[in-house]
Amino acid sequence: MDYVYGVLPNPSRDADELLVLPEDSAEEAAEIMSLLRSRTWGELRAKASPARYQELLTNSGYGEFAELAAHLPIGSGVREALELALAEFDPHAVPPGDNEPFDPHSLEAGDDYPPDVHHLQNLHVSPEIVDRWGERYETAPNLTCAMLRADGLADVISSLEADGHTCREDPDLIRAGILD
Repeated sequence: MDYVYGVLPNPSRDADELLVLPEDSAEEAAEIMSLLRSRTWGELRAKASPARYQELLTNSGYGEFAELAAHLPIGSGVREALELALAEFDPHAVPPGDNEPFDPHSLEAGDDYPPDVHHLQNLHVSPEIVDRWGERYETAPNLTCAMLRADGLADVISSLEADGHTCREDPDLIRAGILD
């Protein structure tokens, strides 16, 4: 697997941290975050592929019920989740016009949308590396995330390369995948 990495400041920990992601995951996160920085729906539509635009429309409440309900706990132990979801669904909702402001905070975020680089890191970096050079933590939407200490950089990269992975430093790509 091809990895990219970067050492970035972590304001919540008042220290630098190492982020290591598969290159394709880092590129996708950067693409999505770039779109989420759009100021209007027209700007978003102009920048996004048709599939990504539809994904963002759906995550903003403009889509088919099945798409909107995909991330809800319907069928789990949550009583009346289907009824609650149907009550909030508006089958006549009209997508916003091009001049209407786009607010990324209006997204009905699922457990893994928009992508969280720390969650991606937890999914793709071996538990042995995280246990030795970092720590795991849980977020509000029940995501397990991983933080790696910056002082483990050389050892983490050596370990990944010893396992046959390629690693390339690209802190700008990593930073682009983090929502401001």
